[in-house]
Order: sequence, then C-alpha cells, then structure tokens
Amino acid sequence: MERKYLIRTFGCQMNEHDSERIAGVLMADGMAPTDDVGEARVVVFNTCAIRENADNRLYGNLGHLKPLKDRNPELRIVVAGCLAQKDQGLIQTKAPWVDVVIGTHALPHLLELLERSATEGPQMDIREYTETFRARSGRPRGRFPRLGLDRDRMRQRLHVLHRAVRPRPPALPGDR
Repeated sequence: MERKYLIRTFGCQMNEHDSERIAGVLMADGMAPTDDVGEARVVVFNTCAIRENADNRLYGNLGHLKPLKDRNPELRIVVAGCLAQKDQGLIQTKAPWVDVVIGTHALPHLLELLERSATEGPQMDIREYTETFRARSGRPRGRFPRLGLDRDRMRQRLHVLHRAVRPRPPALPGDR
C-alpha cells in the first residue's frame, strides 16, 4: 500500500512556500500526496500566527482528526509553521494526539521527528529563527529582512506568488 500525505496550509504566502518544502521532504521519502484524509499516513497542518482565527481553525481541524487517530494509531499528525513556534507545547497540551510540532527552521528534520514519534511519542523541534540571522550578522533580525533580495530569494517569492493564484484543494471537515 502506497504511503500518502495530506498538507493543509493556513496562512500567508511564506506558509505556502514552506508547505512545498514539506511536500518535497515527504515525497523524497517515497510518499505521495492525497486529498483524502482517510488515505493519509501523515497529515500536516502548516499554520500562520498572524492570520485571523488561525488558531481556531487549527484546533478545530485537530479535533476532527482525533477519531481518525483513535482508529488508526499509525496516522502521524504534524503541526508546522509560525503558529507552532508561537504555541509550542500548548498544541500538545490541547491536542495530545499531535505527533510532531515543528517550527519553520526545523523542517529539514521532519522525517527524523516522524520516525521518533512512532517509538518515543510526541516530538517538538522549535528553533528560534533569530539564531540563523544572528549567526550571519551578529544581531537578530526578523524572518523577512528588508535588505535587498538575491536571485534565489527573488525566485522563491515569484514561485510563491505563482502558487498563490492556483486553485485551492478541497476543504477538510470543519474548515471555514
């Protein structure tokens, strides 16, 4: 049986880009995308802390997944993005059936966290994004430095804008 994943993105264009990165990591591990939550082996909610009602949408959707998780303990539920960074342990307190809480700068470690969650229980990797910029410049900056864009950054932004105009996948139960 083919292993499948489902990603739902709640938020900004950067979250769309991060969802593409997550999809790439999962596809590199041999998984295929699906729109059917019942077929998914991994369900990822990629969240934005800035968008209005993002936390309500997240916790509502997590509540809908609890019966699926109860029926299928192999299902892995992931909360990623800046809301994951903001709420951190609160997510697993409110929804203990969540397997992985991961910040935006820890995404390359997603597969490792998924594997560890199967044997060790819930995992969390929230790396402060200011550490990345502090290491480069000696001072912290936000995730979106307003200094000039290099060619790779410009290409990323254009790709994100292109993705933003594509049709959205069907909503999960409880989406508004």
